Amino acid sequence: MQLAEETSTAQAWLRQATLVSNRRMRVSATVVADSSAGGPGRPGRARWRSRTEYDYLLKLVLVGDEGTGKSSLMSRFCDSSFSPSYVATIGVDFKVRSVIVNTDDGATCTVKMQLWDTAGQERFSSITSSFYRGADAVFVMYDITSIDSFRKIHKWLKGCTDVCGTDLPGVLVGNKCDLERHREVPVGQGGEMATTLGMPHFETSAKLGTNVDEVFRQVATQYATKCRATQSAARSSARPRQNGNARGGQVVNPGPDDVDPGCLGWLARLFSWRRRSPTRSSDGSINGGGGDARSKRPHVLTPPKM
Repeated sequence: MQLAEETSTAQAWLRQATLVSNRRMRVSATVVADSSAGGPGRPGRARWRSRTEYDYLLKLVLVGDEGTGKSSLMSRFCDSSFSPSYVATIGVDFKVRSVIVNTDDGATCTVKMQLWDTAGQERFSSITSSFYRGADAVFVMYDITSIDSFRKIHKWLKGCTDVCGTDLPGVLVGNKCDLERHREVPVGQGGEMATTLGMPHFETSAKLGTNVDEVFRQVATQYATKCRATQSAARSSARPRQNGNARGGQVVNPGPDDVDPGCLGWLARLFSWRRRSPTRSSDGSINGGGGDARSKRPHVLTPPKM
């Protein structure tokens, strides 16, 4: 009777463990490493997602003066739509689109882009700045028909770098390039500003779709390439030593000084301890590892304190 109950309990535990294991196989965690600090999307945090949906998650923030076309650019990229009427963004707006890109090492990756459109009005600055945290890249936008929006580029970029760090990747985007006859910011001036800030420069048109897909895909490609390089370096540094240590192209057994401390290191020293060569004393008895074990007191390794 007792054996039957124990068998039934063991089978129940086995079924439960199988269910948990299947769930963990269906859902996995991916760590997106980055060189900037703090917030979601930065190093040291895990993002839980289904592996079949995407490979990397990119948070992109659009900043700039009001009327520069941030909402229109985002709608053109995500929804392939454009509205000629101006509607001011209240606080922030949010859209998502996944793109498939080819990295520099030839891999094909799916990048899920979270686009955050922030309001350009001063009264919302205290609200929008909190949404900068955790950004992986930023679009600093200006209107080519407004020199005032171009002059405020440094202010918007500083607001992002104060929260996300100075190493935040960015792109300088001059929107409304279809209004060439009303241009106030020359193309060369925008390029010089981008060179000074150390970021790429694009001129786009949310109305016609000019360079819209290209600028978003370039950011996604660079981000995926950076993530793959970071993951490859992490795997290389974390790869465990197998079959001993490599010395001069040869693999040798680990010695007392080649193992990690702790219980595993103590066991490695215990099993890899080399016996001394047998020697003969003056009275003819044999000492060392090859002789009688009672003729010499064996070396005893003291286990580490736990």
